[in-house]
Amino acid sequence: MHLQAAPARAILCRMWENLNQIADPEDLSISDARRSILARLGDYAALVIGPLNLRPRTATLHTSTNDRIEVRVSTVSSHILLVIAPVGDLAAEAYWLRALAAANLPIPRLLAHDLGCTLVPFSYTIESYTSGAPLDWVADAPRMRVLARQLGRTLRRAHQSTAAGFGRPLVNGRWPAFTTPPARPSASGGNVTTWRTHRTVLTTCKPL
Repeated sequence: MHLQAAPARAILCRMWENLNQIADPEDLSISDARRSILARLGDYAALVIGPLNLRPRTATLHTSTNDRIEVRVSTVSSHILLVIAPVGDLAAEAYWLRALAAANLPIPRLLAHDLGCTLVPFSYTIESYTSGAPLDWVADAPRMRVLARQLGRTLRRAHQSTAAGFGRPLVNGRWPAFTTPPARPSASGGNVTTWRTHRTVLTTCKPL
C-alpha cells in the first residue's frame, strides 16, 4: 500500500511544482506582488487546496494579472478555481457569491475562503468552476437573441438581491459605518446637500 501511495504523492508534488513560475525580470508590467506569488504559486496552491482532500489530477494557471490570479484544479469529476488577490482583498466577491447562491443563479459557488491572510500572505477564495464562452463567439443571430434574453433575466434576478450596507464589505464581513460630515459650501454660496440626504437616496437603490 505504501509502495502505491509513493508514486501518487510524487505525481502530486510535480503537479504543484509545475505551477511555480519565474516571471520575466525585465517585464515592468508585472507588479512585485504578482511576481512574488507566481514564484511560489504551486506551494501556495498545495497549502490551501491540500486540506480539502479533493484528489486533484491537474492544476493549471487560468488567469494572471496584477489584480487577480486564478488556478484551475481538476478532479476526476469536476473543476474548482483558486482565486488569488495579489493586492487588496476578495471580501466583496465572497459576500456576493454567498448572497446570490440563494437565488439559484448560474454563478460559481463559494467553497472556501480566507480574507484575513491567516494561512498565506494574500486573500483568496476557492470557488466552483463555471465553464462557458464569450458572447462574441456566437455567430448565429437568432441564438444570440435567445442568449441575450436569458442574460437579461439573470441580471434582473441578481439585481433583486440587496446588501446589508452601502459601499463594500470589510474583510471581517461587516459593512463600514458612515457618519455625517459637515456641510460644505457650494459654488453658489449655499450649502450642498448633506451626506445624510445622499445616503437616504443611495440606500433606496439596490446595489448590483
